[in-house]
Amino acid sequence: MRADGLKMRSQRAMGADRKLAPHGLAGQVLLGEWLEEQHGWTMVQTGQFSVAVGGHHGVPPEHGQITTLDRHPELLRTPGKSRELWQHVQLEPLKHARQSSV
Repeated sequence: MRADGLKMRSQRAMGADRKLAPHGLAGQVLLGEWLEEQHGWTMVQTGQFSVAVGGHHGVPPEHGQITTLDRHPELLRTPGKSRELWQHVQLEPLKHARQSSV
């Protein structure tokens, strides 16, 4: 990934903050972001849909967890030059799924 420009901090460098972004919650936030930015959905609409991703292990994230992750965007995408590349890679599966369903 690093060879393709996707820089990321190590788990050690992230420390305890890493636990603020479990994959279900990260997926929920990223899906919500995509629906808002690419399709004009409201936050309420995205929350009703994306919670299925966040709670796919049986327990949906609480509002406080989402708010906390919103305050730590570096946990979803490495800041700096590779941020846009991360965004592209993370949202590519959603774009592909959307194109496949039309």
